[in-house]
This record gives sequence, C-alpha cells and structure tokens, in this order.
Amino acid sequence: MPNVEFLPANKCIYCRTSDAELSNEHIVALSLGGKFILPSASCSACSVITAKLEQNFTRQSLGEVRSFYEMPTRRKIERTKFVKVNVLYGKYGPTGEIDIPISEAPIHYIIPSYNVKKRDEDGLGSVGTLTAQHLPNSLQDVKFQSLMRKHKVYSMTVEACGILVGNFERVLWKIVLGIGWHYFPKSLNFSKISEMVLGVKSCLFESDPDGELLLKNIYSLPRHPQNYSDARLAIFTKIDEDHRFIYVEIDFFANLGFPLYFLPNVDTELDQRYDFVCGD
Repeated sequence: MPNVEFLPANKCIYCRTSDAELSNEHIVALSLGGKFILPSASCSACSVITAKLEQNFTRQSLGEVRSFYEMPTRRKIERTKFVKVNVLYGKYGPTGEIDIPISEAPIHYIIPSYNVKKRDEDGLGSVGTLTAQHLPNSLQDVKFQSLMRKHKVYSMTVEACGILVGNFERVLWKIVLGIGWHYFPKSLNFSKISEMVLGVKSCLFESDPDGELLLKNIYSLPRHPQNYSDARLAIFTKIDEDHRFIYVEIDFFANLGFPLYFLPNVDTELDQRYDFVCGD
C-alpha cells in the first residue's frame, strides 16, 4: 500500500519554526514500517536529531532483523550481509570469530516492554524491561547445530544488539507528537513532548521513593504475533484515575513479537476509537 499523506503542517512540529526549509516527516519511521507522512513538518536541525534517534534503534538494535526480513530502507546498499559469531574450536579453546551470511545466521534482538507500577500518592509509572529474542524461533536449535558442524566448532554464541536507554522511548513519543499534531493539535502538550523527543531525559524519567527509575506515561501489553510488518496506530479515549485521556496505541513489528505500546497524554476525549492501518 502506498504512503498516506496528511495535511501539511507548514511548520516544524518539534521546534515550531515556520521560517526554515521544511521536509516531510514520517510519523512512524519508514524503517519501522511507517507509511503515514506529515508534509512540511520538520526543519533541517530537528531532522538531524530525529533521524539519528531512529537510526540508533532501527540500524544498531534491529539492523540484522531488518536485513533478514528485507524490511523497508532507503539505503539498501548498507544492509547487513553477515552476522559475527563467537566460536570455541575446542572444549578449552582456542576462541575466534566467524562471519555467517545473514540468511543462515542465528539472529538475536531486544524487545522493550513497560510494566505498570502503582504508587500510593503519585499515581502510576512504568518499569522498563528488555527481553532478548531470537529468530526464527522454530529453527534456532537446528540452525546452531548445523552451523557448528559446518564450521567444525565446539560451540558458538551470538550477542543481541544493544539499545540505548531513553532512545526507544523517544521514538515512541515522536510518533505521539506526529499523530497528535494532525488529529488533536489544540489539546496536545507539544512543548513537553518535543522536549522528550529532542532529548531532555528528565522529561522521560522520574524516581520513586524506593529509588527505582520509572518512565512517565509509557505502558505496554503483550499480544500474539500477527502476519504483518507495517505500522498500525489507533487513538481512543480512556478513563484513567478519574480523568479522560487520549491514548495513542502503537503497533509495529507484530511478526517479531513486539507488544502494543500505549502512551496517554491529552486530557480530552474523542467520540470513538480511530484505527489507522497501512498494508495487510
């Protein structure tokens, strides 16, 4: 399915300047399966920041996965072609590294999730966790054994790509900012969300009385994988703690087992749930 273009913003949705040259902005990054576009919505300075932010997650954390599934990219020539695997040639050594073609390699990646933590006085926060996942699950053990025999090694290990704390959360808030700009621009706290997207980490996190670092307004729910790779969004009203909030529901990489992400922000309401779907 082709891209879906909304009405032009005609100003940068992050710093709100209208005097600079403006480029189109993917609400969800193309590399994350996004096909929703806000025309004339980002100045060059903010584009550099958001591009680096998304690239950190999609290239460094999910580069091997995206290459394996040939997910959307503007730079096909830069796709990962090999996975570096640590090997042990005998029970006690020596050790070494070998490059396995991406189509054959065991691939690991990280899935961020956020569990709600209730507090007596201050409402709700969430605790972020990272789960290592591998693909394709059903062939993993067979693939390891086959590769070990092929390369005549005693054992092999593969490391999951890392993820920077705060970066993925900023990617989520960038999506909220884009969808909110189009659908409820008068209600969204753009200044606060822009600070989150552009890197003011004090806006993302807070400490509870136990000293635990909590995320603000990011939650997730597990769900069963589906057979699609395009991003899907939904907006709906939910009553929470005696307030009505707009929730943006973010759903991407369903086939990889990513959860649904929920980000409440706006103290208003919609008359119904709106689902925005691209692709099959």
